[in-house]
Amino acid sequence: MKRCSVCKTEKELNEFSSDKRVPSGKSHRCKSCMNAYAAEYRKKHREKARQYAKKYREENLEKCYAWRAKYKQRKKDVSAYGNKELTEIVAIEAHWVARNRSKATGVQHHVDHIIPLRGNDVSGFHVWNNLRVITWQENIMKSNNLPEDLR
Repeated sequence: MKRCSVCKTEKELNEFSSDKRVPSGKSHRCKSCMNAYAAEYRKKHREKARQYAKKYREENLEKCYAWRAKYKQRKKDVSAYGNKELTEIVAIEAHWVARNRSKATGVQHHVDHIIPLRGNDVSGFHVWNNLRVITWQENIMKSNNLPEDLR
């Protein structure tokens, strides 16, 4: 157990980041307080943080590409929750239906996630039973929100 110097709460050691500079090997701030401090700092020093991030990306391009590839793979693995083969078949078929409806009606159709993957209220998965074909107007109006009938 260790006490955070900011929120003054006793917390488990795993709630503190590692810090080689101190004898205990753990930071004096808990991760929650450190995250709040970092967010506030980035907000106050937006341009400085942006320049630092840009410089880091330029100097560590390969590392950034590797991280991005790992992130995409992890996201893909999570998004394929459930039956991956069935989801892939339904997604391909949904795109085929959207394309053919667009040709037949002259109105652009999109494949939509009923429950958005990164919604404002709730987030869904990229699974076969979360896909539907709707007009582009409906999709734009829906945005990243749940459909009215699911609210």
